[in-house]
Amino acid sequence: MASLEVFLFHQHQNSPQSVEEQGGIGYVTCAALGGGYSISRELAEAELSTLTEKQKSKLSFWIYQQNLLGLKHPKIDAKVLSSIKSSPMPTITRRIESLILEIFRLSETPGKKVPPFSDSFFAAAACLQKDELIGLLEYAISDGLLEGKADDYNSVWLSLAGFKQAEHLRGKNIESQQGFISRWFSDEMEQAGAAMRLAIEDAGYSPVDLSVEQHIDHLSDKIISEIRRSRFVVADFTCPRSQDNQGLHRGGVYYEAGFARGANIPVIWTCRKDRLEDLHFDVQQFPMILWSQPEELREKLALRLSAVIGDGPRRGN
Repeated sequence: MASLEVFLFHQHQNSPQSVEEQGGIGYVTCAALGGGYSISRELAEAELSTLTEKQKSKLSFWIYQQNLLGLKHPKIDAKVLSSIKSSPMPTITRRIESLILEIFRLSETPGKKVPPFSDSFFAAAACLQKDELIGLLEYAISDGLLEGKADDYNSVWLSLAGFKQAEHLRGKNIESQQGFISRWFSDEMEQAGAAMRLAIEDAGYSPVDLSVEQHIDHLSDKIISEIRRSRFVVADFTCPRSQDNQGLHRGGVYYEAGFARGANIPVIWTCRKDRLEDLHFDVQQFPMILWSQPEELREKLALRLSAVIGDGPRRGN
């Protein structure tokens, strides 16, 4: 097939798109997606034309989120498509939150009007059809987050309540798909560390555990940058004990949890039961997941993440 149209699946509203092909890989840039993506010709020919409207909406939403995280051309591979096909649509609440954040990015100040059918609105709200986008805009207006009338006027704008909501959501990194693990690094905790990583994957997110990653950055700089990128932090306060059986608090875990809270990033608190009495009084007030065995930690942590943060995009894959 000579035409590069094989690489395009999102052509709503004739949104400007460009395609470059290098070595059988198509690099697509599309205003409606807030950036672009890459995919092999072989996979594009075999899969893109078979996607349903809902699957296209979910894929558009995924690409949009990846672009927001700084990935200029995130790769669509077989694993991504499998996840898109099997995962549920984002909830209405999640789609409206994403739409509010996109309007916030375009607004800068409360009351500044933006076109209600800006190309990027469709991917931000996981919509392909104009009527569906109008419906979500009207929900946001009825909730007091937006002002204007989506189907009659040429603009909508954030209310003061909507602006405050967007500032709150921005701090929570709701586009992020990763969870940061803060813990004591020791052989004694390796099985627990593996359980935390598996629990985060069970809940549909990607774990970041610096004890198993190779990097060349200064450790503290790497930690701060990864926390800033994360949807949440799992902080485990299990600590070693001295020869006189006194708890040796891991200062790094306390600092990282405090930094995350200050940045409005949710913290999930965990501790092994036999170290509960070692907790510093500053964190005793928080709802702590107590565990005895790694398997118990994995199960409890996955359930807490799904309940507090919500299922991630990789759930069930």
